[in-house]
Amino acid sequence: MKFKKISIMMVIAVLLISTQGFAMAELYPATQKEVNKEVMFMDQKIAFDVQPMEIDGITMVPLRAALEKMGYKVTWNEETKSVEMNKGPKWTSITIGKNAYFKNRMAPQELSLDPVIKDGRTLVPIEFFTEILDINVSCENKVITFTEEEPVIIIGYVKDIVKNEKGDLTFTVNDDLEIDDYMNSTVIHTIKDNTIFNTSLEEGKAVKVVVSRAMTLSLPPQTNGYLVY
Repeated sequence: MKFKKISIMMVIAVLLISTQGFAMAELYPATQKEVNKEVMFMDQKIAFDVQPMEIDGITMVPLRAALEKMGYKVTWNEETKSVEMNKGPKWTSITIGKNAYFKNRMAPQELSLDPVIKDGRTLVPIEFFTEILDINVSCENKVITFTEEEPVIIIGYVKDIVKNEKGDLTFTVNDDLEIDDYMNSTVIHTIKDNTIFNTSLEEGKAVKVVVSRAMTLSLPPQTNGYLVY
């Protein structure tokens, strides 16, 4: 009888550890490393006490430090594990572990990863700033820069992926895979250190690409891509 009680207690203990492990795995995805890039807002460096991370291949940015530099009020709700952000008419709310990002009280949308907590700080996918807050992002010489300009975003399907000898990728984004029309296409050039991929690049896949404002006058137009998601 005593042996049975010990066995039952051991099983319960294992189950508890497994459940905790699963919860921790959800909170802290398995593969993570610091992003080796400075982050700026306009011409000012953002000081992070927790650095931007690449989590399961997704570039994530600490929310509070970035948004307070941009002039947002950021409020943490411990009970609901949620964050509310507002600046004038702009408002959004996120909840840890839920891939549901609100834009000005409209229906929530999914991004490349749920918000997560790392060392007491909330991190969100970098496209949160472009998709939800209409903040532009660019990357040059390993420096990520946010600006208050409205981002230029190319939306469509991936075609014609080409890799050069340096490992940089060029691909075409087409409005409609069924219509092979260069009038509805944009050629995107990427550079390894200056392009953030928050999704894998595959033929036929729907993507959004934050690009440079500078485009060639050729048909199809060509430009540099900073963020693919």
